[in-house]
Amino acid sequence: MSIDTPELTRLETLPTEILYAVIDHLPVWQIKNLSCASKRLRQVCLSTLFRHVKFEFSQAGIEGLNDLLKSNICGYIASFTYEITEILKPEILDFVRFRSDILTPDSHVEQAKDLYDAGYEADEFHSYMAIYKTVHGICREQRSIVDEGADLILSSVFCALPLLQEVRLSFSEVLEDQGWLLIPDMVIKNEFYKHHLQVVSSAIQRARSAGIAIHTISLLHFELPFYDSCC
Repeated sequence: MSIDTPELTRLETLPTEILYAVIDHLPVWQIKNLSCASKRLRQVCLSTLFRHVKFEFSQAGIEGLNDLLKSNICGYIASFTYEITEILKPEILDFVRFRSDILTPDSHVEQAKDLYDAGYEADEFHSYMAIYKTVHGICREQRSIVDEGADLILSSVFCALPLLQEVRLSFSEVLEDQGWLLIPDMVIKNEFYKHHLQVVSSAIQRARSAGIAIHTISLLHFELPFYDSCC
């Protein structure tokens, strides 16, 4: 019994260098479709599809990093973006302290009045408990990452990326669409920068010690704290 081997298409018979040149002129969605056409084309497309990856500081992001370590795409990644957010105060997990020290019901009412005066509709306001449940859930997730050192997996990830040359640390709001739910008293102000920078710098140092040639480090969307040297 013989097994018929499918004939290669004319595209698949092209030299790899020519295929790379073709792929460089295609939009990402077409490259994704092309990668599903055959094993050969997928291998050629992988280096473009996974040249740059992005993960965020979240439980889902940490799980994604664990999955990355188990995958076969580590050898294609040259640029890595780690998206960080503010870290909320652990006191938020204690409702009594939240109610008395962070966001009192009276201050919530004043905040709602300010929003109404600014043109928000009444149905756009969140109740006090809705706000608390939202920030409590975020805070609990963040504490599980920080307290358990789950984000330290970055060191193992960087060491597993032999072609890694660039690391980008990008800041984004913890509540992108509803940032007004947060007030300054909910955030560990400048300290959250310190935590993320320590985690990433440690990962970079370990990777460099392992021979990974990371030569570009970028900070995106950052407003680093200002210190007056005259004081």
